[in-house]
Amino acid sequence: MTLDTAIADMEHRWKESGIPGLYSGSGPECRERARNIRSLLYPKPKLPTGRIEPITVPSAAGDVPARVVWPHAGPATSTLVYYHGGGWIVGDIDSHGAHCIRIANTTAAVVVTVGYRLAPEDPFPAGVDDAWAAMRWVHANLAQFGGAGRPLAVGGGSPGGNLAAVVAVQCRDAGIALAAQFLLYPATDLTGMNDPLVRDKYLGANGIEKARDPRVSPLLSATLAGVAPAIIGVGVYDFLYKDNLAYARALRAAGVPLLLREFASLNHGFFSYTAISPASEVLGHLRARPRPRACAGGAPPGDHRHHRAAGHGPPAGPRGARRGAGQGWPGGASMNLRYGSTATRGRPSLSISKSSSAPAWGGPEVGFIGAGDAQHLVERKAFP
Repeated sequence: MTLDTAIADMEHRWKESGIPGLYSGSGPECRERARNIRSLLYPKPKLPTGRIEPITVPSAAGDVPARVVWPHAGPATSTLVYYHGGGWIVGDIDSHGAHCIRIANTTAAVVVTVGYRLAPEDPFPAGVDDAWAAMRWVHANLAQFGGAGRPLAVGGGSPGGNLAAVVAVQCRDAGIALAAQFLLYPATDLTGMNDPLVRDKYLGANGIEKARDPRVSPLLSATLAGVAPAIIGVGVYDFLYKDNLAYARALRAAGVPLLLREFASLNHGFFSYTAISPASEVLGHLRARPRPRACAGGAPPGDHRHHRAAGHGPPAGPRGARRGAGQGWPGGASMNLRYGSTATRGRPSLSISKSSSAPAWGGPEVGFIGAGDAQHLVERKAFP
């Protein structure tokens, strides 16, 4: 499948415009250029909006700006701390505000989006420190958001996905239980970054060496075992596609429950293109229910041979390929952030189901949604 026509046309217009590269020049120049590009080529979508409240989050370096986005309809059931994209250099809580509105409306989560410090004025580790300070503060004040005792998750896109993955590791180490980490095309290994404009601005001097720090490249964490269940969405045309597959493999190898969605006609940043590209409206395919159940016959949730035989798991694809929860379930999966059952001793764990009454399969497995569910989704084999 080729790149989505609307996105390809937008990129052609961008190239023909003669606008300089996004990260050329000073930080303020980059941010002004990014605002102009967005306004010209991919404006924000118009979405029904619930209550939005600006707040500040205290940190050792000073107050961090943030914004609380409430669901448009219905009660809130969970809280998501979200970090925006923009290469650690551009973007803010306003530029990616539609992301948070869409997530809040779709998942019934209160979204707290964080305006972390940007490079080059504030290079690494400033953004990581702000992201972690915000998560700790939200965790301590959940009653103000989705509710104390209710699920807490972390998420973000691109560099925000990088920060979310880093914070998920920090939460594990600090004993903060997360229901999920929601990662849109995250950058997880900066050791191979081939854009010196971004690397030098974000990491500063000795950037190649700093890239080996797990707070820069979460793929290089000593272990990923025990981090929150992960939902990863990435387009096949994304320059971070291989990066994301590598991180998915690492999570799976560490026994982390994982839902991976690949989109055959999309590229990097697609979540920002929904106003111009219907194919980018994929949030419904990036939802999961972290609520494992043992299947009939007493087999453990991870025993997928029994699940398929009993009709509880996803059907095997060609030559043994595993398909995702959406295959054969036209309604898709739902995203209700819940803590694991007593079988998992209260730890968050991820399984996938169509609804509360649909079969589920749990354990450290990669789920793929099949091409039959929507033309912009790709079917592929599970990792070997």
